[in-house]
Amino acid sequence: MLTVCGRGADYNPTNGESQWEKPDELKSEQERATEGSWVWLPSTKSGFEPVRVVSTRGQDGSFVCEPKSGTGRRRIDSKESSRAIPLDPSHLERPPPDDLVMLPAVNEAMILHALGARFVADEMFTSIGGILVSINPFKQLPHFTPTQVPAASRTSPSC
Repeated sequence: MLTVCGRGADYNPTNGESQWEKPDELKSEQERATEGSWVWLPSTKSGFEPVRVVSTRGQDGSFVCEPKSGTGRRRIDSKESSRAIPLDPSHLERPPPDDLVMLPAVNEAMILHALGARFVADEMFTSIGGILVSINPFKQLPHFTPTQVPAASRTSPSC
């Protein structure tokens, strides 16, 4: 459909760009409710990837999303969308706690994200309640020198 000016109906004269998403006036209640929300999607690189839902497509649950890195949009089909985990983006701004029971949302994606952030910060030991998780840093860390390990092994646990 063309306007009187001969441009497509999706043309925005303010910024000179065409809008490819459905205009807000034509979106359903469900589409408006989920847009702009964040979810974790399974990722082969990092376990899960935080993405923002840009627009929903149809009743089958499929949607278009944009990664937190902003590297481009992609369409998520209904099968993949069923594996999405809700995410509050403010949870990504906080440093991960020493004990992952204290995470604001405890799910597989948040645990992997927190362990990854602690790994990058050279924090190899993390608690999950009474369970100690240790990640191999594949490098020598300054607080694990041959002289410090025996001293640390002599300390008794507090519980």
